[in-house]
Amino acid sequence: MTNHPNAIVDLSNGYDSYCQAMSRNFRRTLKRQSQRVSEAGEPAVDGVRLNSGIDRLESSIERLYAITEASYKLNGQRLRDDHRGYLGDLARNFAALGMLHLSTLSIGGRDAAVVMGIVERGCYYDVTLAYVEEFAALSPGAYLMQEVLRDLAERGVHTLVSHGAHDYKLRWSTTFVPSTRLFLFSRSSTARLSRFVRFKLASIWQKLGATDP
Repeated sequence: MTNHPNAIVDLSNGYDSYCQAMSRNFRRTLKRQSQRVSEAGEPAVDGVRLNSGIDRLESSIERLYAITEASYKLNGQRLRDDHRGYLGDLARNFAALGMLHLSTLSIGGRDAAVVMGIVERGCYYDVTLAYVEEFAALSPGAYLMQEVLRDLAERGVHTLVSHGAHDYKLRWSTTFVPSTRLFLFSRSSTARLSRFVRFKLASIWQKLGATDP
């Protein structure tokens, strides 16, 4: 078992209250970022948002694939068929229930970032986020996240849960909440090797003063 904190955003009092509860530097950063994006091209956000935009579902899914492929995650390589199937099925199944929130940001008419999540009982759970590497200097993912938070608050969503306490989330999260992650391994040689690589190898490299492979 390992501790795997989640980043939380409290939207219970609305988006403006959330912003006011954050630091002054946070609000200045939002203003500067919005200005940079606008100077690069007119920003537009659309997609499938719960019960709206359902007619754009298939095109939104295709844009999700394309942005992911143009991100640092794949560097132009095609997204694997099993990953395409998983994300596509997830989007279609939850869209049919009115629970999908899939937003795409375009800048100057060109897709720049996408974030996909699921909403249940007033709580948003993120699934994946990607941005086109060409727009990296504009931090389009961070810009889009604020647009998503604004839209979620307007739709009555009171909490956002983002899996993984990555440092960049400190900029916009309300708090980090501890969460226990459980890993199960069989007794096979392959499983023992996987466990060693995941939980032991990094610490050994650090003790030796080497950089993680």
